Amino acid sequence: MAYVREENVDCDLAVADTYDVAMTPEVADLAMGVFKQYKAAGGKVDHIKVYDDPAEAAQVRRLHYECF
Repeated sequence: MAYVREENVDCDLAVADTYDVAMTPEVADLAMGVFKQYKAAGGKVDHIKVYDDPAEAAQVRRLHYECF
């Protein structure tokens, strides 16, 4: 991204957030465990937003999954 801006590269660059959606409670628990371990080990997580309430996540991202 920095290179594209600094060199004024003519391209279709879209900078956006990405989202991981856990489709089952088991996967959500596993992902949260990995996240907590990474954070505890000193991993940089200040740029990560966690929505552990499915209703809040659906509202924020306009996702409508009926898996929980």
